[in-house]
Amino acid sequence: MSDPVSQIFDRYLDQPPTLPTEVRRRLEQACQGEIIQLYALADLDASLRLCQIWVTLTANYLAVIRVADRRVDEHIRVVPRGRLDKIIEQPGLSCTVVHLLERAEEHPFVTIRYTHRQRGAIGHLLYVLDQQLNGRTLEFTPSDERYREAIVRPIREAQASVSGNRLAIVWRLLGYLRPYRAQVALGMFGATVMTLARLLPPFFTGQVVDQVIQPFQGGTLQLAQAWPLALTLLGGLTVTLILQECAAWVRLRTMAVLGEHVARDLRTQMYDHLHKLSVSYFSSKQTGSIISRVGSDSDRIWDFIAFGVVELSLSFLLLIGLSAVLIVLDWRLGLVMTVPLPILLVLIYRNGRVMHAFFLRAWRKWSNLTDALSDVVPGIRVVKVFDQAEHEKRRFGERNDDFTDECFRIHHVWTGFWPILMLHQIQEALNRLIAGRTVVAIAHRLSTLKRATRLLVLKEGRLIEQGTHAQLLEIPNGVYRRLHDMQIQLNEVHAI
Repeated sequence: MSDPVSQIFDRYLDQPPTLPTEVRRRLEQACQGEIIQLYALADLDASLRLCQIWVTLTANYLAVIRVADRRVDEHIRVVPRGRLDKIIEQPGLSCTVVHLLERAEEHPFVTIRYTHRQRGAIGHLLYVLDQQLNGRTLEFTPSDERYREAIVRPIREAQASVSGNRLAIVWRLLGYLRPYRAQVALGMFGATVMTLARLLPPFFTGQVVDQVIQPFQGGTLQLAQAWPLALTLLGGLTVTLILQECAAWVRLRTMAVLGEHVARDLRTQMYDHLHKLSVSYFSSKQTGSIISRVGSDSDRIWDFIAFGVVELSLSFLLLIGLSAVLIVLDWRLGLVMTVPLPILLVLIYRNGRVMHAFFLRAWRKWSNLTDALSDVVPGIRVVKVFDQAEHEKRRFGERNDDFTDECFRIHHVWTGFWPILMLHQIQEALNRLIAGRTVVAIAHRLSTLKRATRLLVLKEGRLIEQGTHAQLLEIPNGVYRRLHDMQIQLNEVHAI
């Protein structure tokens, strides 16, 4: 298991947790073999687009290198630290620009641009250079931890209130339901009845087959006897379906209205809290980020409170209920079907953690998109006067494309997980079914036949190949081998 700092980088941050090995090697080579003592990531280029520009300090040199599309730029800017004479820092609402100048020069020899996320790591680097200008040389052991801690510290501080208990934030959010206990109880009642009603149709269907259809076909049940029993069972099935739909209507209506009340309370509380914050807070935050928090983020929270908690509870209730019904009907079949459930839950939990990181990045990019809009609308006159419409359209389009690409990645991972999980379950079920039996199987998906003791390949009604899976793959230009390779290639294309 990775350490807590690495987990924060993996879950919340879209940047390397340390200076990449190849970048370190190139920089130390360019700095006459001196060891890198301190480094930081400047994540904005001259056009204020997100990028990776590493700024490093050795004992005598300052070096800057850019990484684009995981490729290290051939050009490395290396400057002796002794040339530095002045540091000019220009903080802004969403980023900061730092100019490093030498004596008797008006133009900087190095310009660093970075977002507020990199402020801690860049601040360490600038402090060392500032102390150098004041005649003091700081000596310290080279370490990656200064960079890592500087980046994750703001996230840790934001999590400080709930770091002792992972469920604390859930209980805190559930506190918004206290004023609406009656609605919560009614919604949970409707959801519980709906879930329990879903368990009854298979029972009635089984009774119709076992008590009516099979005895009637076997001649042991007369039509006069079968007809009333069938009507009774079908009536029970109809009542169950009606009850299920009524309970679903009660749940949906109650929880939807409850969700709107919770959303209103969230927005009101967040807006009231904004007026208690200092001016420096608004100077360090993007306008779009604040608007996104009050608007779309609060909607996601109430959706979790009003529907997510209920759906999670009902899913566990349905899972337990179905397992109990299967065990009661046939305890052997029930155990076979319920034993894999812990594995499924672990896989779903791990996939949820992966999806959580994707959604965090998507929400940040949505915040950037909202920020581009909130900058232009209040200042539209300035945009038109200085003829910046095309620039703003490009900026909005880039952020819109960035957000859309992130959503595509989410859909790709999300929709790819469940088919793979289902295929795995089907394969496991087949393995359990054929254990200890002689089975004749016909399949077009060759992966289901890997464990067969003998495979027969037919073409145009004639037997052309036979053997085990491994033996058939060893036949040069064999039909089975071609089909196997073709299916692998199709799966790879589908994954892309």
